[in-house]
This record gives sequence, C-alpha cells and structure tokens, in this order.
Amino acid sequence: MSLHALSPTASALKTKLESFVNTRCIPAEKIYDEHISKFTGGDRWTAAAVPPIIDELKREAQQLGFWNLFLPHQLPNHLVSSNNNSIKISPSIYLSNREYGILCEVMGRSSLAPEACNCSAPDTGNMEVLLKHGTTEQQVQYLLPLLQGNIRSTFLMTEPDVASSDARNLETKLTKIVESDGRVRYVLNGKKWWSTGAMDPRCKVALVVCKMDYSHPSCA
Repeated sequence: MSLHALSPTASALKTKLESFVNTRCIPAEKIYDEHISKFTGGDRWTAAAVPPIIDELKREAQQLGFWNLFLPHQLPNHLVSSNNNSIKISPSIYLSNREYGILCEVMGRSSLAPEACNCSAPDTGNMEVLLKHGTTEQQVQYLLPLLQGNIRSTFLMTEPDVASSDARNLETKLTKIVESDGRVRYVLNGKKWWSTGAMDPRCKVALVVCKMDYSHPSCA
C-alpha cells in the first residue's frame, strides 16, 4: 500500500480540505496579519487582538467536517453528554495516524488552517494527554472547552538553566505535602520559558512537565 493511499471517505475529505485551505485559509492570512498589526506591546496579548477571522474559519471548518480530526477514538460519554454547545466535538471521521498525517500536510499549507480545524499545537497534544490521563473533573473543566475551541492551552517543558530536551535534566518540582488532617496538596516550583501559547488571552490551562518530589517530611 502506498503511504499516501486513503480510504474513499478520507480521500473525499482531503479534497474538501484542500479547497478550504486554498480558497479560505490562505487568503485569510492577510486579513489575520492586518488585524494583529494594529496591536503592539501589551495590547498584542488582549482579547481584542485575536482576529475575528479565525472564529469565522472555525465555524466553517466545523460545518465542513474538519473539526477535531486528531481524535483517535470515540470520546467518553461524560464529555459528549456535558457538551451543551451547538459545536459537535466528535470528528466527522476517525482517521489512522497515517491518514491524519496526510491531512495535516494539507492543513500545514496555511498558518491558519490547523487552528481553524482545532488541530494545532500545543492544543492537540494537551487534549490527548487530558483524554488519556485526565480525571473526569479535569476533562469536563479543561478538555471539553478545548474540544469546543473556546479556550487554548500551553505546554511547559523548556527551562532556562538546563538542556530540557532530556526530561531527566528538568529542575521544576511538584512537591507532595500531606496535611495533618490527611488532605494532600501539591506545591509547584520552577522556571519555564519558550512556552508556546502562554500569552494568548484564550489560554486557560497549562500542562507542566516536572519531577515529582516526595522529600517533604509528611511523606515519610
């Protein structure tokens, strides 16, 4: 089988996606850039600086079946039932990793298409982590609005003082503390930088890569 082979359904979706990218997303890049150019300094990171054209493209992508194509399997029932929004959070088709990669190549032809389809980093990776490892409460509070495209997220790994590509070097710690009444709390301490999306006014949650610390006397 060719690496570029697609099922008939995925092939039809790719054709539609190419049209959307070429006729809507690429031309919209100029509108997007012109809007952002009006904001400087601290104003660049306000809600007013988010170009309205991106929400317009999101609505079109949802209607055309390009939304959340990164999802590998059906969502748990508690997320679907909690979705009191007109936005359908499940994808129109479940793709294999290879098929999704082919469609990502199409999205990547425009700087706006990945976000328009809710398939842009770091959100997709963060959503996958929350989907696989998040508690029900975390999924409803953070994953659901991410799937709806209502908020964005950031991923905090890189640190200024160490070679952060090797996670064993990380110095940020999450210290576990057991209170006298048995309750557990955690203290996060460290420095992160190069945090993609952290300044976006729509960013409401961060996934932090750190080391667990059980050195507090209460953990003895």
